[in-house]
Amino acid sequence: LVSGMDYDPTRKYIATGAWDREAKILRADDATQIICWKDHIKRVNDIQLSPKTYSYAVTGSVDNSLKIWNMNTLSNTDTFTGHKGSIYAVAISHDEQFVASGSSDKTIKFWDIHTGNCIDSIVAHTSWVDALQFSSTSRLLLSASVDGDAKVWNTNDGVLLAHLRGHTAPILDVQW
Repeated sequence: LVSGMDYDPTRKYIATGAWDREAKILRADDATQIICWKDHIKRVNDIQLSPKTYSYAVTGSVDNSLKIWNMNTLSNTDTFTGHKGSIYAVAISHDEQFVASGSSDKTIKFWDIHTGNCIDSIVAHTSWVDALQFSSTSRLLLSASVDGDAKVWNTNDGVLLAHLRGHTAPILDVQW
């Protein structure tokens, strides 16, 4: 089961993450596999490609880790740990400086992509965080959860700016 998918900015490549613990990069025109990463020890729940330069990919897994993949060398360059539960959502800021991760531990963590340091951690929802997306300016983060709520966060200070209620079922994806 494919649980996460993204396209590169040029729409030439597709990235997938799946329950078989694999993350793959495929050519969009003919689905030819370019690379298959098997470094996670449990299923890959989400994957995202850097939005401007296509220089790296980020995966989040049930093994509670994020992995950073260099798209030039096609190798794993870093592993971020710190969540106490499975990671269900990852997002890369549009300036490509930060990664956000959402987890079954109900938190969102903000990471410096270059150092791997966790810069902030917020208890975001009453159930697991299932979807994340940065705004085009990278100053806002939209999150959604199995609790049926979506929230808008200020990425500079982690302050909740809007709490969007109304769904009676899990929200599985968000878009600006």
